[in-house]
Amino acid sequence: MRVVRLRGGPPPSPTAELTRLLERLNPAALAAATGHRLILSLHLAAAGLPVPRLHGVVGRATCWSADARRPIEGIEAAARMLAAVPGDVAIRPYAAALASPTRLLSRAGAAFIDGEGSSWTPRELADALFSDPACEVFLVEESAPAAGGPRVARVITVVSDAGEARPVHARLIGPGEVVEELDVASPGTEPAGLADAYALACRAALFAAPQRSIAWDIALTDGGPAVLGADSRYERVPGPRFAEAMRAVERATGHLS
Repeated sequence: MRVVRLRGGPPPSPTAELTRLLERLNPAALAAATGHRLILSLHLAAAGLPVPRLHGVVGRATCWSADARRPIEGIEAAARMLAAVPGDVAIRPYAAALASPTRLLSRAGAAFIDGEGSSWTPRELADALFSDPACEVFLVEESAPAAGGPRVARVITVVSDAGEARPVHARLIGPGEVVEELDVASPGTEPAGLADAYALACRAALFAAPQRSIAWDIALTDGGPAVLGADSRYERVPGPRFAEAMRAVERATGHLS
């Protein structure tokens, strides 16, 4: 990444450089288009891109059943909506920037089992979501099966001045939060399913315009990739591949000759 030395002071840190670059490419006024998961999911679904099936919205601010297509009120109604969900679920905070974690829950009869093996009734789960201090609204989505366990590709894209989208950096997050940095510059060498994930991220990037560089979370499932979320203020990753990716972003957007 380009470093500009300021007269009378130390050079800016790579993190500060990235922050300024993303502020130029992804104006804060447009942040809701990708930062709000419900807005993003409905927008991409309307455009025909694959996203997880939405069962509903639960939280102390509001509740809504996507399956019944109507608002619902109160913890008891939210618990009934959760009880009617037919399979495994992913419960995500409405905004990626919030501190509340994503809950991945397997269906076991009338209950749900979390990643630590604890059992939750629908009412207990509704209580936990309503009382979460960090988030007022959660999305309840289908958790599609994936052979070998859940895998998510985090793919950073850039939309060039010519209006073309391409991936510049990717990491694969596997079971147990194992992270593998990938080489997007060598097509054909990526693990199975990644080429489709890159293509989906690029399609999504064109629907996120005029934001120019987004980090996309793409679920790799047995049925193909699906967009989980997006981040217009993604974090720096140590290492030469990320640094080269940011140079590619600057070149594509006219910020580096």
